[in-house]
Amino acid sequence: MKKKTLALFDSNLNYMEKLYRYLEDCRKIKLSICAFTDEEKLIEYMDREKIDYLIASEDKKTDFSRVGQVIYIHENFQNEGIYRYTPADGVVDRLTKIIGLDINEGEFSNTDSKVIGVFSPVGRTMKTSFCTVLGQMLAKKNRVLYLNFESFSGMCSAWNAPRNGDMTDILYYFNNIRGEFVNKFRESLSNYNGLDMIKPAFYYIDLAYITPDVWDD
Repeated sequence: MKKKTLALFDSNLNYMEKLYRYLEDCRKIKLSICAFTDEEKLIEYMDREKIDYLIASEDKKTDFSRVGQVIYIHENFQNEGIYRYTPADGVVDRLTKIIGLDINEGEFSNTDSKVIGVFSPVGRTMKTSFCTVLGQMLAKKNRVLYLNFESFSGMCSAWNAPRNGDMTDILYYFNNIRGEFVNKFRESLSNYNGLDMIKPAFYYIDLAYITPDVWDD
């Protein structure tokens, strides 16, 4: 099946390049992506190819009648479109909600999943650094999720991860509101150079009483 096409159109070359590169590297996006800074080039492309979704600067409101859905980038924050100064992972989340497309659909399967565990009883052995570097390398070809179970991990503060929920929130939904678990799981994902992660529990005691059968589930 041919991928649907997402086009980017903005005269700000620096912004366009950064957004394009992030979306290209983001494994959550299962769309064919192309970028334009020149309107004539965009029109020429539309003459020969179908564009399903278009993200365009708000000052580029021209005739996009041949585009399936247009999403505008706004300089000022509002409920519609995408706020220009939203972090890249926030743009992905916003795009998913606007399009109404489950871009993660079909990615979660345990048939080929592998678990790699890293453990050391000794502190300051670079476990986190090793895991994140290894995860980013593996994420170039596979979907990789990094989970950190350290006590009082400084991972989130070091990476300035957004507050989308942590491991404690995920466990709460799994045990108490199972119907909302998948949505909460996806909302809690952060992306670091292509590596998906869920923030560790703020209080380690929240994990201490989780039994092996719950982890298996």
